[in-house]
Amino acid sequence: MRRRTFLTTVGVGITTAVAGCNSKAQSGKPSTATSGSKGDEDSQRTTSGAGESTPTDTSTPGDERTRIERGGSSDQVLGDGSLTEEGLRRPHRVALTNQTDEAQPVSLSVQGTETASFDGQYVLEPSATVSIALTDLDTYTVQATGLEADATESLSIEPSQFTCNVTRTSIAFTAEGTFESTSLSTRMACPGVITEAVPAESTVSKTFGDEDPPAAGGDAAHNVVVGNPTGEAWTVRVILASETAPQLDGIYTIEPDGETRLTLTESGTYDIDVRVLETGTTETIRLTAADFDCNVSTTQVEVDADGHLEKTTVSTLMACPGETQPTAHNESSS
Repeated sequence: MRRRTFLTTVGVGITTAVAGCNSKAQSGKPSTATSGSKGDEDSQRTTSGAGESTPTDTSTPGDERTRIERGGSSDQVLGDGSLTEEGLRRPHRVALTNQTDEAQPVSLSVQGTETASFDGQYVLEPSATVSIALTDLDTYTVQATGLEADATESLSIEPSQFTCNVTRTSIAFTAEGTFESTSLSTRMACPGVITEAVPAESTVSKTFGDEDPPAAGGDAAHNVVVGNPTGEAWTVRVILASETAPQLDGIYTIEPDGETRLTLTESGTYDIDVRVLETGTTETIRLTAADFDCNVSTTQVEVDADGHLEKTTVSTLMACPGETQPTAHNESSS
């Protein structure tokens, strides 16, 4: 099983305020592809007009290239759309544009680490664009190549680049015969979106609800702790949702013996999903009002050496009539 540590920092080259946190990348409407020719070598499909697109292609057999006419756009969707179904993060879009005055044959490759991949060849007329919406959280390697030019642009899209904002990585083929790339994002605040590194033997904490101690006889807080007792770093995604809305979408790269602690101070119903990004292993926790009483309780989730998760819930029983011993429940996921 391949394992790697996801990077947790990203440089944003350019920011622009064009939409809010709830904006989502959308795929274009597919248009009917037509056939054309380019000399005796290439069989081409043509996309005409801005906003129209060819059907999604994940590979380009032989020398087949899709032609996108001047000012036109081919909008593709890669993945299962999981980012629109859970959490606070939104898809990230990659766009390749021809900024020259002549048609340019190019290829665009997007390779996911744990998810789907895309390879396509195009003839981009001036101001034509091919864009791909990445709809699953992953680390992606992107490569754009000029098929008749000695030019290649390679870059990486990290999990931290998926936020509540509209985000886009733009690659341009320029008149100099080279590629230029920039990252753009709207700048709406994303208070529940966290990307953080947890150092070895350290704890990163976050409290949800009133931070004051409970009144005498009131409900105590419930803690959710995600720990890494192994000898290598693991990256986990933690999604916390209350009955009304998601509260947290955190990506934590946890070094050995590090942990992240979420403290819930208000009684209620919560759903917590913990997923190891390197292996895809998931553990789901549901807390209800019955899990909040005068005791101090903790749900501990630990990553083992194989990237699987084990869950344990412990609670004190002091000062609660009729209860005399602590309880513990162990569960494992594979």
